[in-house]
Amino acid sequence: IPQIDKIIARAEKNDKVYQYVVIYLMNNFQKSTIMGLDEVYVHIAERYYLSGKTPWSDSTFLAGLKDRIAHIKPNLIGRKAPDLRMETLNGEWVDLWELQSPYTVLFFWEPNCGFCKKSIIKLWSLYQQYKPKVLTVMAIYIYDKKDEWKKFVEEHNYVDDHWINTWDPHQLTNFRVNYDVYSTPVIYVLDKDKKIIAKRLDVDILKRFLKAEMK
Repeated sequence: IPQIDKIIARAEKNDKVYQYVVIYLMNNFQKSTIMGLDEVYVHIAERYYLSGKTPWSDSTFLAGLKDRIAHIKPNLIGRKAPDLRMETLNGEWVDLWELQSPYTVLFFWEPNCGFCKKSIIKLWSLYQQYKPKVLTVMAIYIYDKKDEWKKFVEEHNYVDDHWINTWDPHQLTNFRVNYDVYSTPVIYVLDKDKKIIAKRLDVDILKRFLKAEMK
């Protein structure tokens, strides 16, 4: 990030060059698929765009950008995951921060999503390899159709002590914003202190990630 600021500082001597450089860097980091680089995107947005240093940006764009940053900033790599107090399928309550596990996987999903169906099969298999000493899964159903959700979970027997089926039917946890959930499935990996160490990865990459983490 300091290097990005140095590049932009050098460009400030010429308005057109400055505008080109800021827009180029912003777009580059916005589109990046490399995990963790969204931190740079947030930095550029806050330091230059949202602080009034981009006179070419109109109010509509800035309002949209501010909203987008609100969805990304809480879940940057290295930050403590926002707490989630969720209701389980059995009507009990569970708090994310109170889960004791070396690694916790958050799996945001819904049963009518084709990718979710494929992912949950793989995730269940992966969970079986590592439970209970290493891995806890909080499988978070994102909608409010309990019967549909319950039927799917019970038909496939996705039930176990360290596989926790939860939901938030009244959206009290604000998980869609705090975890930037706008599609499914979405996976986050947390360490024992509930710090985010990986996010938005598929199960195949998750498998390799956990294997590398546990060496």
